[in-house]
Amino acid sequence: MPLLPLELAFISTPTKCIIHPLNRLLHTASRSATPAYPLRLSLNAKEQSLVPSPTDEASLTQPFLPPISTFSEKDLKALYRDVLRIDVASTVSPSYRDKIVDPSLVLPRLSKRIVLGSRQTLDKNINSLSSRLQSRHGPSEPVAAPTNLSRGKPYSELLNALQCQQSVLALPLISNSSTSAPIVNATEWASLVDACIRELDFEGVFLVLRAMKTHGQVIEDELHHHIMSAMADEGLFHQLQTYASEFLQERDDMPHFQHIVTALCKCRLFSSAIQLLHQQEAKGHLPPMAVYHSLILGLLHTSSPGAAARQAIAWNIFYHMRYVAHPIPSVQLYTDMIRACAHHTEPDTLRGFDLWTEMTVDKRLTPTVDAYNAIILLAARDNRTAHEAIRLAREMLDVGRDADGKPALPLNTGTYAALLESCKHTGDLLRARWALTKLAGDVFTSTSSIDHWTLSNLFHAYASYKVPFVRDMAAPTRSEQPSLEAHKQAQSIEQRLDDIVATTATQSSITSGLQLPQTSKAVLNELDTMMDHLIAEKTSTGNIKTQLPRLFDQVTNLNIVIRSFLRAYFIHAHRVSDVFARAQSIHRLLKLDWSHEVIRLVLSQCARTGSGSPSQETMKFAEELWSAWLGILEKERHLPNRWTPMGLNTPADRREVPISTVRASHISMIWSSFIRLKTRYGDVDGAVQLLKQFERLYPPSTTKTNLDPHMPLETKISLEGPRTLIKVVERGKIDDDTIPPVLVFTDIVALHKRLARDQRTKDINYLTYLLHAYAGNVRDRRSFNLAVNDLEDGWRGKKSVGSDGEAKVKARIKWEKRRARVASRVRTSRR
Repeated sequence: MPLLPLELAFISTPTKCIIHPLNRLLHTASRSATPAYPLRLSLNAKEQSLVPSPTDEASLTQPFLPPISTFSEKDLKALYRDVLRIDVASTVSPSYRDKIVDPSLVLPRLSKRIVLGSRQTLDKNINSLSSRLQSRHGPSEPVAAPTNLSRGKPYSELLNALQCQQSVLALPLISNSSTSAPIVNATEWASLVDACIRELDFEGVFLVLRAMKTHGQVIEDELHHHIMSAMADEGLFHQLQTYASEFLQERDDMPHFQHIVTALCKCRLFSSAIQLLHQQEAKGHLPPMAVYHSLILGLLHTSSPGAAARQAIAWNIFYHMRYVAHPIPSVQLYTDMIRACAHHTEPDTLRGFDLWTEMTVDKRLTPTVDAYNAIILLAARDNRTAHEAIRLAREMLDVGRDADGKPALPLNTGTYAALLESCKHTGDLLRARWALTKLAGDVFTSTSSIDHWTLSNLFHAYASYKVPFVRDMAAPTRSEQPSLEAHKQAQSIEQRLDDIVATTATQSSITSGLQLPQTSKAVLNELDTMMDHLIAEKTSTGNIKTQLPRLFDQVTNLNIVIRSFLRAYFIHAHRVSDVFARAQSIHRLLKLDWSHEVIRLVLSQCARTGSGSPSQETMKFAEELWSAWLGILEKERHLPNRWTPMGLNTPADRREVPISTVRASHISMIWSSFIRLKTRYGDVDGAVQLLKQFERLYPPSTTKTNLDPHMPLETKISLEGPRTLIKVVERGKIDDDTIPPVLVFTDIVALHKRLARDQRTKDINYLTYLLHAYAGNVRDRRSFNLAVNDLEDGWRGKKSVGSDGEAKVKARIKWEKRRARVASRVRTSRR
């Protein structure tokens, strides 16, 4: 039995006996009293007197000293380690697919064993005595030739041989030894099944499983789950039903129900999945929590259009599950819901922290590493709680440390990525470097975990970093007349700043020291160093590949990285021409076309920078980007729009015909930015022509079409059972992300001012008509989609004025004030 820390302290360090005054009186009384037991037995069974001797009297006057510990420092450390031992394993168990042997190693061995063996067995059985005797009594049935199954696959001959061998085993006069001998072991069967799954050949999977049943091989539950998960990811719900009826007949727990729900969500048949779930509830067969979890994840992890509405349905299903079937969710489900709060367009911080408190305090569930990563990411994405992410990370490290100081929940790549997200909001460049160093890992063994999101967040941290020295501080003010001494002093300060910049530039690297850049030029030098390293890795020019470590192997989406890099460059560069030159050089070296992310950033920055007319160089670069933007629209014109709701759409269909990458809000932002640039440059006619071109491509009438079919219109759904599904997300707070590109007044306010100054009444009337048409149709679309009337229910965009009662009271007061004003005017006119 391990000792308690108090016992360990008592053993290791002797303490002095402090006698309480009351105990001292009792001790004195016991000395003068007659002993109650005059005799005692010794070790040799002889009676001895208990009357204290003079030596005993002397010993009683001395304080009691506990025995000195005989434990060494090593023994005490071992005891301390046993007391603080962590019995729960912190490592994640490997998945079933990781346990499967690589099919490329197994397929050649199986082909050599089965393909050749099946040919020899077939020839032997055809020439056997039984076949000749059967041919005398009647016409012999021809042996079926092997069909070409899975043509073109690396295992096609193997599957044909398995099918042929099944027919051979059905022939008579075959010895029992040949039928009972195992052709393939369990590991090789699993590798063959995994090879078919990697090729998305599920007909071959069915054939392999039938062969396993023929040869008496037991199919493990993990293999069943692996196959059904692959089918669910491809949206094959019909094949899942066939699979369950053929291979899971003896199972009563319906393990395929979870995968059928996932497959329906992959095909965007969300209403069918919810209806199937409610049918099971109405029958009294409450599905397990894994089924609800699969449905919630299917609703959350779908892209636009209609993502906001499906997220609202997911939250309704989450609370409905707690009300109907499972009141206490699992830790993983809590984690996914907290992560969903973090991935909102506007992070739902309050709801996420409420779930965290409920999980850890109310339900007393032990959080995992993923749970801490989710709450850290939620705190990091909000500017008000970005510093709270650091505290949560420290709390995560302090959970369950052992004697050696090793935490039970160590930080992983997800934690460092979340902390890098917080550095982006706080501008903490020092901690951002530290997180990047941890993500880089052992760079010389190619274990870097830096991806395009990580690198993008790092560049955003550079963009939000505030340099302590500004060059404008060295220049004299305009009101002062610069004297010779002031000019010399300014030159000396300028030279000192340049020396600091040079020193910082020589010492700066991706993982170097604690010195932060002191000027904007030093920040630009560090940005250029990292971008040059990225370009060198992606282009592999010269001997850079052998000289520098590989940091950015996992960086795939370069457009996102370039956009965040140029954003930081715009903030810290002194001239816009430097940004243009750097952007052109990056695209030329990486051989990339202009992406809509870069075009949107550059045009919006140029439109917002300055108040006067833009330079000719800026307009030339903007015209180049606009030509590239029109080319992107022409190239993606045949693709489905991101704001058009789609019906039945399987993952295979999405791979063949991908959806457009441009969002409706991005189109509106790019168009409005270029219109503002044209207006500031003085080309008003060109700005008006751009406005008319936008109306031709995206007319106001399209805002009433393609309504989202997944918008939750009902306030309450009654089931056949005794319980009801109550909506927890109000309709008015659901963002409609299926709205086509539109323009509002704030987008073209500069053009309106210029038209009013030039007194162009005809263009002003056209502008007024167009803006009112877009606004009115969007208002009607909102009422059609959400069944919300902005004037009656009191909704103003995303936020509500109050409850329905408060909105009606305010409307009543406003109407009474207006009636009073009208009545006073009437009385005044009569007088």
